[in-house]
Amino acid sequence: MDTIRALFYYFISSLAPAPTSITLRGPTGRYPTGEDHDYTFTLPDGRTLGYAQYGDLSGKPIFYFHGLPSCRIEGVYLHEMGLKHGARIIALDRPGLGLSSPHPGRKLLDYPKDVEALAGEL
Repeated sequence: MDTIRALFYYFISSLAPAPTSITLRGPTGRYPTGEDHDYTFTLPDGRTLGYAQYGDLSGKPIFYFHGLPSCRIEGVYLHEMGLKHGARIIALDRPGLGLSSPHPGRKLLDYPKDVEALAGEL
C-alpha cells in the first residue's frame, strides 16, 4: 500500500518533465515512446489495445488509467518511481486513443473487460 501511495503522490505532485532515462521520440521529440515501452494486445473481439510498461518490469503490476485528453505515454512520469519501489506500471490507451482501436457503441462496463483480458494475458 505504501508503494501505491508513493506513486500516487509522486504523480500528483510532479509537474516535472519526463525522466531523462526514457528515449524521447516523436515528431517534436517531446513524447517519451519507443519499442522498449509500447505494446499492443489483440482483444478477443479483434480490436487492438495499446499499452506501455514502465518501472520495474518484474515488479508488482499497477495499472494506470489516463484521463482525457491523454494516452498511455502519460505513464512515463511514474517510471522512475516504479523503478525505485519495484512496481511495474502498465499504462493503457482507452478505446480510440493512441494505439487502441475504436469501440463504437461501447458502454461504461465494456472497458473493464478489455483490461481484464490484458491482465489475464500479462
